[in-house]
Amino acid sequence: MRGSLILRLVDITLLLLLSLMAASTIRLGPVEPPVTGMLEDRGRIVGPLRILIREDGTLYHPDTGATSLESVLSQGTGPVEFVADRGAPARILAGGSRASRLAGRQATFIVKRIDS
Repeated sequence: MRGSLILRLVDITLLLLLSLMAASTIRLGPVEPPVTGMLEDRGRIVGPLRILIREDGTLYHPDTGATSLESVLSQGTGPVEFVADRGAPARILAGGSRASRLAGRQATFIVKRIDS
C-alpha cells in the first residue's frame, strides 16, 4: 500500500515538472557573457599594521622605525598585528591591546621566538 502511494507521488511530481518545462520559454538569441575589467592600477595590498615587541619590552615598527605605540597606531585605520617575543613582558601586550582598542582598531597577537 505504502509503495504504491510513493509511486503515485513520484508520477505526479514528474508530470508537474514536465508541464513546467513545456510551459517555459527558451530564448535562442545571443547571450552576452559578463565582462570583468582588469584593474589598471593595482595599488598596494593592504595588510595589518605589524608592530614588533622585543624581549626587553621595546616596541618597533619595521617600516618606519617608530618606537612610540601612539605614533604607530595613528597611522592608518586597519587592523594591528602585534608580534611579540616569547620573553616579552605581559604588561606590554596588555598595554598594546588597550591602546589599539582606544584607537578603534582590531588587534591580533602572535607570540613566538624572535631572533635578533
